[in-house]
Amino acid sequence: MSKGVFFLKNATGFGKHSFWVRGIPSPLIEYLPTTQGFNAIDGIHTYNNPQKDIYDPISKFTGASYVLVSKNSLERRVEKWLVENFRLKNNADILIEFSFQNIQIRGANHVEFDIMAKTNQAGVKFAASDIYIKYSTEAFGEDVVANEKIEATKGTIIENEVYTLQLADETEQIVKFLVNAGLEPNELYSLSSFFEKFLHVKLDIQNVWQLAQLSFEDFLMGNQSLFYDEASGEFIWL
Repeated sequence: MSKGVFFLKNATGFGKHSFWVRGIPSPLIEYLPTTQGFNAIDGIHTYNNPQKDIYDPISKFTGASYVLVSKNSLERRVEKWLVENFRLKNNADILIEFSFQNIQIRGANHVEFDIMAKTNQAGVKFAASDIYIKYSTEAFGEDVVANEKIEATKGTIIENEVYTLQLADETEQIVKFLVNAGLEPNELYSLSSFFEKFLHVKLDIQNVWQLAQLSFEDFLMGNQSLFYDEASGEFIWL
């Protein structure tokens, strides 16, 4: 069974959901899995960027956005890959653990996920952190902050107004999340031994074909987190 984009018209007299293939030279843009990912071809052209080369022109011509009925095999493969490969390196793992959860791919448009955090030590309050995410420029483009291709919103841990959140392009393929707070312990959030939401991130996809064949390095978490230890009454950099 072929998978791809079919150009059809209603077949009157053959039932409600009957269609003819339209009388055009290339009525099908076929999705073909390869050892390196996926190709989209119509017998004449090869399409490297499905959003730009296929979906956007169709939406512009018809004046309607596409509707996601169910995830296709490509989307299921990408989502499975994301769940298996999104990891956070954290050298402060004695005190705090970060994790990626609720990873979802939204059609060919963007990926969303939550960064969660918990601690294994009682009496620890979160104060500040710099988090770095490294990504593939082939899949997501370059300088995603400057190009407005990424959004981040504060989760439960840092939703208090005392915490500020800023994003910056550390390099063309690394985003830096800067989370800071004042140094008044009473205003800081007490971390739990259960995962709670730290950030929600939405990242636009430039080329879903490339996303399907990524070999990400692990996400990077530097030793740049500041905590307040209630037992010692001191701030700790890790």
